Formats: sequence, C-alpha cells, structure tokens
Amino acid sequence: MRATRVALTAVLAVAVVDSAEAASANLIVNPHFNRDLAGWSQPIPNPNTSASYDVFDAHGASDSGSALVSAIGAGPFFASPFWSSCFPVTAGKYYRWSAEVFIPAAQAETGVVQNGLRFSTDPACASPLPSTYYIDNTSVVGTLVELHAEGAAPPGAVAAEILLNAITTSGGGGTFSTYFDNVAVVELGCGGLESDTTLCLQAGRFAVTADWQTATASGQAGAVQLTSDTGYFWFFSPANVEVVIKVLNGCVGFQHYWTFSAGLTNLDVDVTVTDTDNGAFWNYHNPLNTSYPPQLDINAFATCP
Repeated sequence: MRATRVALTAVLAVAVVDSAEAASANLIVNPHFNRDLAGWSQPIPNPNTSASYDVFDAHGASDSGSALVSAIGAGPFFASPFWSSCFPVTAGKYYRWSAEVFIPAAQAETGVVQNGLRFSTDPACASPLPSTYYIDNTSVVGTLVELHAEGAAPPGAVAAEILLNAITTSGGGGTFSTYFDNVAVVELGCGGLESDTTLCLQAGRFAVTADWQTATASGQAGAVQLTSDTGYFWFFSPANVEVVIKVLNGCVGFQHYWTFSAGLTNLDVDVTVTDTDNGAFWNYHNPLNTSYPPQLDINAFATCP
C-alpha cells in the first residue's frame, strides 16, 4: 500500500510540473543570451546605436551572457531599439512580458530603459498595430531591476515581437548603455486571472476558484493544477486536499461543457467556474457541517464550442 501511495504521489508531482511548464512556456527565442544574440536584431541601422553580446550575466552564470544595448547621446531621447524574432499570439489572450536590466553607474550619458511588446496583424510582424505596450521604464543604476507588465493581444493580432530599448535623456554626445537578460513572454491563462488561487482549465478558458469558511475563520483556497482539465484546492495546508474538480469538453454529441467535483470536507465551501470567453459561470455551495457530495453536472455550460 505504501508503494502505491508513493507511486501515485510521484505521478501527481510530474503532472503538476508538466502542466505548469506547459502553461508558462516562454515564447522568446534565445531569451537568456547564453552564447550570442541569435533571434534578435536592430532592423534600422544607425551609427549612433548598437547591440552586442556580452559575457555579463544578470545572475553571474559563467556559461551565459546578456545583450548590451547602447545609444550615443546625439540629442535628448535618442533611442536604440533592439527587437526579438516574431512569435505567434492569439487575439484576446493575455500575455506577460518581462526582462531583467542592469544600468551601469558613472556613464557619460544618463538614460532610461524600456521593454515593450508590439502586436502585428501579419505572421511575420510586417504589419504592426499602432498600439505598442511599454512596461516599467527604469533609470535606476547599479542594481538589477526586473521590468514586467501584462495585457491582452488586441483584435486582429496574430503575432508580436518584444522591444528592448535604451534611450538617452541627455545629449552630450557620449554613450548610454544597459544590459538586458532573461527576457520572457508567456501566455496567461483564464483571461489573465491565473494565480495561486485560480485553476485554469480547458486550455485556460475556464477559471475555477474556491472559498472556504468555518465557524470562526474563512479564506480563499489554494489551487493546484494536475492536468489541462483537472485540479484540486487546499484550505489549511498544500498537503491536505479538500476539493477536486475537472471541466470536460462534452461539446461533441452533448453540446455542453461538463463540471465534475468532489469534496473531502464538511466546511462551508463555494466553488465557482467561470467561462472567460463569455462570462457564464457555474457555482456550487456546500453548507457548513455538511459532507461535500459529488457534483456531476453535464449541463454546466451550454457555451460550445
């Protein structure tokens, strides 16, 4: 019996890791600049801008490096844009983009650093949309800073590219440089609601949350995803499973998404499943001091496909 429990625990652990990695796959080619700047470019040649590989690594790794992006201060606000390769996105889906930057102190010019994402209606990013998302600008020198933001791909977007930008704020003719490293763009599930308390099921379409209450305390349940359609919630300890739930696609032949859940608790529990494509929701309330019975609802969502 013990061997069975150990084997099951190992399988679940692998499932959790695989699910997490699938949900957070980095869309950027060569995001860590381990050996070169392959997959990145400065499409507009300019003698006052440059981008080069440097052995400096944000975390001191000896087998990795960074992108050193520089602009010569020919005037205030002179920019040196550096672009990633184009990658596919889906309109309406939420994305988070980030980069670590290090601005050396005591440079000839002062400046600011930006990291942005530009969406395009063309798969090769040849037709950029007018809105470009910029994230936390920083001018902090001498320390590692992470810039990050998130947002939805606008209507018509099918691809995007990320921008790393060094911009002079003085114009004395000197150079302003910054190191970029560990760039990431990841899709956020559940319409941007993905978190430690939200399950993102069925390719991120359905957001699932749970709230619990005793006679003296209450809280939001922790969420652990097992597969693309199944997860569980815990209340007091991650090792103590309280509610298991799955959302299944029954559209073929049944024209519904199904919601199945079961509880290992007698607390007051509210479980809510939301279809982020249209706002439709399913809810089950379990009263305090009542065993949570299986809920097998094959008519939960008439929102196919």
